[in-house]
Amino acid sequence: MQKIEKLEQYKELIQGMKRRYGRGVSNIYFMSEEIGRYIAQGRLYVEEFEEGCVFYVDEGVYYNTVIYAAEHAMAPIAVRDKKCVFRYVYREKDTRSTAEKFSRLLSVNGFHKEASSVEVRLAVEDSVKNAIKVEKWVKKMEEQGFTCVCAGESQFREIEEMICASGVIKDYQMAYRTPEEKRALEKGSYLCILDKEGEMCAASFCALVNGITTGGALVVKEEYKMRGLVPMFTYYRARWLMEHHAVYSQGWIETDNMPSIRLHKSLGYEFRDRYADEWILDARQ
Repeated sequence: MQKIEKLEQYKELIQGMKRRYGRGVSNIYFMSEEIGRYIAQGRLYVEEFEEGCVFYVDEGVYYNTVIYAAEHAMAPIAVRDKKCVFRYVYREKDTRSTAEKFSRLLSVNGFHKEASSVEVRLAVEDSVKNAIKVEKWVKKMEEQGFTCVCAGESQFREIEEMICASGVIKDYQMAYRTPEEKRALEKGSYLCILDKEGEMCAASFCALVNGITTGGALVVKEEYKMRGLVPMFTYYRARWLMEHHAVYSQGWIETDNMPSIRLHKSLGYEFRDRYADEWILDARQ
């Protein structure tokens, strides 16, 4: 792999492929600000082959793998020191030919399909209406000694580890952020619920980008489940979204996660016609 050091280097690669193969096919089309960030942080790599390129974004514990190639190219993807994750977003009504092509290509290269997810969305004004319904319940929880607080920087890692350990979001589904970027998030992006002894018993993460949530996750420790903490988070997260003038609460749910699907349906979330398949190439042993 070769590290891409400058934006001009990336642009030359893409422009050269467009001249040779037209628009080509890709599982992700990068936004210019994303590319600038990856390059500035030294996280973007490329491997060229005869009919295209494979880009690798170093996300800490894995490589986000992106193919840009001619229509019928079969990109060679080598096993790396970290697992490679290939994510393909599509609509149900879209042609399946590209998805089938990616499936063949990934299988040949040793990838296995890990998960399929569906996008869900709820208008914040509806989220606030749901929150009002549980306000009395939240007061009862607080009388029992539970409090919802904005997590401090020292608690960020603990919350992330709780979320990944729960399986609600896997390590490769959490967006990479530097410590500086985490500190720059809106206060309250990391929320936690403490019991009367001050122990963290539940946590939530949610980032805001242009008025829409991204990377949302909520986890309750096993010993605190079925005690009413989820409605408490629903209440405080909705208030947080309203205070920050968010428009939509949006995220992804794995299609076989029935408890989460039932919860989001009960809250009125719209299940959108956007799906994502995630494929994994295990790391070199």
